[in-house]
Amino acid sequence: MKIKERVMPQGMILDVEGDLTYANRTVFKAAVEKATQAHCKHLILNCEQVRFVDSAGLGLLVIAAQNLKRVQAQFSLLKPQVYVREIMSLANIPKIIPIYEREEDALMARAAWFRSEHDEIERHAIYRAAGRVVCLAGGARRGDSPH
Repeated sequence: MKIKERVMPQGMILDVEGDLTYANRTVFKAAVEKATQAHCKHLILNCEQVRFVDSAGLGLLVIAAQNLKRVQAQFSLLKPQVYVREIMSLANIPKIIPIYEREEDALMARAAWFRSEHDEIERHAIYRAAGRVVCLAGGARRGDSPH
């Protein structure tokens, strides 16, 4: 497997050529780790030249998405071939990682993703704050008996 990286203002694109399999896991993990260490906020995996993905490759994609989400970064897939897309669909990868057909769409998705993540964080903060206000207004604290 060969991986070429392209740094863009909106993120980083990894152009992958070859198979995403257990045998190539070290190369893939190193490329994702390098992007993470560079504080990449949107990593796009260009799958146009990926011929095959095995179960380990699918697992690597999910782990990469989870690790990037932990550091508030996004992970997207770009232009998988029909056969590779079918394998990904069978494993429900599109429910976890967005897939785009056009590079421009993938690059623009970062702004929309950031807004939705920010809105969700803000909603959770409001709910937590509202819960505290209710507890204070009711005069009870967690663990207090109602009598």
